[in-house]
Amino acid sequence: MIGICPNCGNYEWNKEVSEDKKYIQCQQCGHQWSYKAMPLFILTGCFTFEYLCITP
Repeated sequence: MIGICPNCGNYEWNKEVSEDKKYIQCQQCGHQWSYKAMPLFILTGCFTFEYLCITP
């Protein structure tokens, strides 16, 4: 997980990301590890209440 330092186990969200966005550095111990940013895909769609209604 990106939020936990593999060296000291720091789980605080105060990590620094490098300028080129390839490394993350822990503020507690100074350990630096690689990070690969992946795209975030969000599926959206149309939702209507008609599909939930059951008519006799």
